[in-house]
Amino acid sequence: MCKLKTNPLLFCQLYVVIHIFLFAVCKDAIATADINLLIQNGQEYFANSDYENAIIQWESALDQNPSIDESAAFLFKLTVAYQAMGYHETALNKLSAFFSDIEAADNLVLKIKCSNRMADIYLSLGHIEDAVKHAKTAQADAQQLTNNKAVQAPILITIGNILVADEKYNDALLFYQDSLAILMEKDVFIDKKHRIMAGILLNIARVHAELEDVHEAIQFILKAKEAILKMTLCGKKAEMFISLGFLIQSVQPHFSSNDPLARLAFFCFEQARRIAGYFHINHLESYAYGCLGTLYENNQQLDQAITYTQNAIFYSQQGHHPEIQYRWLWQMGRIYRVLKDNKKAKQYYQKAIHVMTPIRHELFSGYRFQKETFDQWVRPVYMGLAELYLSDAASEPHSEQLKNNAIRKAIDIVETLKTAELQNYYEDRCLVAAKTEQSFINYQFDKTAIVYPIALPQELIIMLGLPGGYTSVSVPVEGDTLKQAARKLRRQLVSRTSKRFVYHARKLYDWLIRPIESVLQKNDIQTLIVAPDGALRLIPFSALMDDKTFLIEKYALGTIPAFQLTNFDQTSSPQSDILLCGLSESVQDFPPLPGVAVELSNIQEIMDARVVLKDQTYTIASVKNELQTNPYSIIHLATHGIFGGTPENSYLLTYHQKLTMNMLEQLILSQKLLNRKVDLLTLSACQTAMGNERAALGLAGVAVKAGVKSAIATLWYVDDEATSMVITEFYKQLRQPGMLRAMALQNAQKTLIKEKKFWHPIYWAPFLLIGNWM
Repeated sequence: MCKLKTNPLLFCQLYVVIHIFLFAVCKDAIATADINLLIQNGQEYFANSDYENAIIQWESALDQNPSIDESAAFLFKLTVAYQAMGYHETALNKLSAFFSDIEAADNLVLKIKCSNRMADIYLSLGHIEDAVKHAKTAQADAQQLTNNKAVQAPILITIGNILVADEKYNDALLFYQDSLAILMEKDVFIDKKHRIMAGILLNIARVHAELEDVHEAIQFILKAKEAILKMTLCGKKAEMFISLGFLIQSVQPHFSSNDPLARLAFFCFEQARRIAGYFHINHLESYAYGCLGTLYENNQQLDQAITYTQNAIFYSQQGHHPEIQYRWLWQMGRIYRVLKDNKKAKQYYQKAIHVMTPIRHELFSGYRFQKETFDQWVRPVYMGLAELYLSDAASEPHSEQLKNNAIRKAIDIVETLKTAELQNYYEDRCLVAAKTEQSFINYQFDKTAIVYPIALPQELIIMLGLPGGYTSVSVPVEGDTLKQAARKLRRQLVSRTSKRFVYHARKLYDWLIRPIESVLQKNDIQTLIVAPDGALRLIPFSALMDDKTFLIEKYALGTIPAFQLTNFDQTSSPQSDILLCGLSESVQDFPPLPGVAVELSNIQEIMDARVVLKDQTYTIASVKNELQTNPYSIIHLATHGIFGGTPENSYLLTYHQKLTMNMLEQLILSQKLLNRKVDLLTLSACQTAMGNERAALGLAGVAVKAGVKSAIATLWYVDDEATSMVITEFYKQLRQPGMLRAMALQNAQKTLIKEKKFWHPIYWAPFLLIGNWM
């Protein structure tokens, strides 16, 4: 399954240029070497986890134009080395260049191995469909070689890995067990059999851990240990011990030093440390020291934890391994935080973020299984530092300026985290281009507060940016409790029109609004701009209630992914041209939207729209042509929109095709070429996947991704008639001089609340104003 990631993609262009130059020099120096010697040297380097030199040797061997059989033999190993370094795209390109030649060769075994390698690389890149296609090809071809079980075993492992990625754990177990049975047959001869068996046993143990079958997981952990002990002494053996130690920690993260599993984890990391030291493999030595430091940290043996973590940092700096170094800097920060040395803790947290920031995007690119990876390895670093600054603020009761500065720094860190999170979701580092370096206090928005609710494990912290400064409030509610209440409210708002939602709407109001209510009143706040986090993105704050009143009846509301990602350029006048697009017919297996025709007609009359693209005329090509021909400051799309857990399954429907967020971004870019930006994007029939926090994150960032100042979107699909009423009233309000968008939407939602038929939040609450609220 997950392979230990070593030496990530290089994050500095200058470093890349130098690196490529050194590659070329080294290759020229050994270009005339014997091809067999190059292959052998590469194998020795690879066995000791020196992937860089292994690649140099094997690339040089390829340059000597060997036969297709010879090329394939070490090309497969070469791609594994590239994957181990994090160069997954390079591995794919290398193998793709030879794919047709291998396919054409009269060697079925090579074809099978090539298809299986392609499946493995695509799986590493997260391209599950392509991985499945190549694995099926390999499996079908292997069935022709009934006497060659050694070819079948790797395919079964790959299929098992694909099934795990698809969370089909029980099916995966069957394939792993079949591959293990083949390897245990006496007449099956496979190179590095014990290493492969150890890997399979680790995979089986991981699957049992995912299934929360701890007893079975432990049994296979013990079997994996025996297989690793039988491996030849090499760097790969150290990697296996580290993987086994990680797995033990995931199965039982908290245990005493006398626990048998704890002793086994110590044994694994100590063995890895000794092997890595013997072969001078710096990054593995760093991992081993760091993991031993983690064990001591968990057992509150902090002096030993500091010593081992310092060694881990030292070895991570040898050979340049920032993706490892930041983890141990973060670990040192945690240790000093426990020791109540906030000054040193902050220094280490800051160093960790400084080291991580340039390579943050690369930390997870190419990982086979990215489930909650960002939340596990990035978010806690930023939040840990933010908590330290909030602790400073709490300890400064007599200095308002110092308290303000500490809260401002905490908000800045949270802002950076939210930017990173959105980049991670959209896999788009260019999102930072929209980032403004201004903080809220520099803008001095009248009667407006920015609300940052941050759910920590033991408490809720609400940070406020106010026209005159900053403040924060601690609320005694555990993060899991808050999350469950938010999810329950979302389900109740969507699934029924009874008053059962009121209980959780009031409870969340008591946690999120009531603690800051006196501050809001004191500052005469009329507009609340919320930067929601985690499960709070799933709910509309407008539906929160005090005893009798919805929050939207008290305040105009807006949502932002981060203040720094909000576009505050001057907004166009409400008289600007609007492009109206929509689907009323049933297409691509989606139901019809009969209210769209009325909605578009009403808006066309209100906004004096010149162009309406409806049904057959609403295509990607027609929208593209219209945006390239004429400038528009408002784009209105009345169509099915789906925001899923990834950018790939987030899209808007057109008559013939699905319009992805990347495609939408490119369409709107044409307006920038006309020196006119799109101020407002309205999506009047979109929805997020129920309970999916990443889907809600994608919706929260739609304005940034699309390159517009503001967006109107819905958390769930809304009744046709109600949608038409809200949207129509919003545009009517927007036409009034001096009307802020947040207030225009507030007035439209209040109009529905007054209607007995539509008072329930299911009809009006899901409408969100995202981005610039003015």
